[in-house]
Amino acid sequence: MNSVIDMQDTIAAASTATLPIEAAGRTIVRISGPEAFYAIGQVVREPVPLDKNRIMHCRVRVDEDLAIAAHLYCFVEPHSYTGQDLCELHLDASAAVVE
Repeated sequence: MNSVIDMQDTIAAASTATLPIEAAGRTIVRISGPEAFYAIGQVVREPVPLDKNRIMHCRVRVDEDLAIAAHLYCFVEPHSYTGQDLCELHLDASAAVVE
């Protein structure tokens, strides 16, 4: 099966430090593409003004009763390493919570 990646798609991926699954560590979720800012608005608990090219503090919804603190970095195209709009959530949470 051939997979074709459309460079105009919005994608999200999580990366974690190499820690045991039960250990809390830094997890980074990157969202890149034309809908990156919309997508980040769907997971942030309280409204956050998306100030581009600076670090913001926010809370990310895990479920209706749980939110975790995060740092949010937003970069406007073409000023990101992907060349697209890019958001990074830096969470102090284990991979199990992020999943």
